[in-house]
Amino acid sequence: MATVNFYLDKPDRFEKFQIRMIYQHQGKKFKIFTKEKTEKKAWNYDKQRVKRNYAGSIEINRNIDEMESILLKIVRDASFKSIAPLPSYVKDKFYKEIHGDEDSKENKPPDLKTEFQTFIDASSSLKSYNTIRSYKSTLKKIKDFEKKTKRKVSFDSIDLEFYEKFRKYLISECKLLNNSIGKHIKILKTFLNYATEKGANQNLAYKKFKVSTEQVDIIYLTETELLHLHTLELDSKRLRNVRDVFCLACFTGLRFSDLNKIKTENIADGILSLKTEKTKDILTIPLNDYALEIIGRHTSDGNTHLPHVITNQKMNEYLKELGEVAEFDDLVEQHRYSGSKKVTTKTEKYNLITTHTARRTFVTLALEKGFRPEVVMEMTGHKNYATFKRYIKITSKVKKEEMNKLWGKEK
Repeated sequence: MATVNFYLDKPDRFEKFQIRMIYQHQGKKFKIFTKEKTEKKAWNYDKQRVKRNYAGSIEINRNIDEMESILLKIVRDASFKSIAPLPSYVKDKFYKEIHGDEDSKENKPPDLKTEFQTFIDASSSLKSYNTIRSYKSTLKKIKDFEKKTKRKVSFDSIDLEFYEKFRKYLISECKLLNNSIGKHIKILKTFLNYATEKGANQNLAYKKFKVSTEQVDIIYLTETELLHLHTLELDSKRLRNVRDVFCLACFTGLRFSDLNKIKTENIADGILSLKTEKTKDILTIPLNDYALEIIGRHTSDGNTHLPHVITNQKMNEYLKELGEVAEFDDLVEQHRYSGSKKVTTKTEKYNLITTHTARRTFVTLALEKGFRPEVVMEMTGHKNYATFKRYIKITSKVKKEEMNKLWGKEK
């Protein structure tokens, strides 16, 4: 039997609750937001209407009654025509009744995937290349999920049920780890915030979606490994250039996306000043002797760009080759989770080196050498300690030195 009910959904910042209509038939349902809001104390849960003694109750209830009337008429017509009033059928008819001609683009409800692409396009001039690539990846995951489950993903269908099924899809079908899943959920919530502010979305169920994150093992080079790599004799010009780019990042803490922006004009009195690609902040970094040596190596013939930076994908590929040549072959055991399943891997260290390893190396070694965290954050451009902390690997050496400072006997 078909049923129509009205409920209060999530509140906005003014503690006004959206009124949601739910149609259900044979265990299946669809939800529609009425665009009406009210205070919780004004809602009569038994009658599923706004109490008469509250301002605006007559107009709100009239609009709710009209929606219910349209829906029930569709159900009666379907019954007269011997058509099962399934939610998919009723929802389609309802939208056509509310918005008029289905070919009228102005009256059609906003399409989630179209709005997502609009969001990506609007962000392209404000966000970095890697961020936009992540946005596109999330949109593709939503499209693939839709094809796999044969369920249309719309603004109205983004609820806790969708959240659980989408996460399950990312775990079982895409074989993603929890941090990757959390990244997709975070991007989805960012987009839905955009769509809500724009007025394309009124469903606030996504506010309860949890962004799962797990602390991962920090891969970095020790000081001995970094200096060994810096002075390593290499026959390959390609690997020499990759080594210099990577080591320069290790000695400055720069993101990979900023390395190709370094020019001689950015350097004065041994200090590098650079506007970052990701945050558009101006970083001021004192260059140590090792960084200056790399820069001098690439400007001796009059070059103004230094050194030559290749794509991130190729760089990561060549870094593993470089790490193998440098004999960074200690076995590293890593533990990750996909859902509740523990995934353990063990591989040589050189297989885990990426461009991001350089930034982690800079932060860890700087702290190991006694830099104050706020000084390191000023050089790396980190604005909050919680984000910065993810880059830190507190080594056994540091723990031992700190313990000896506090409890070591005077000699």
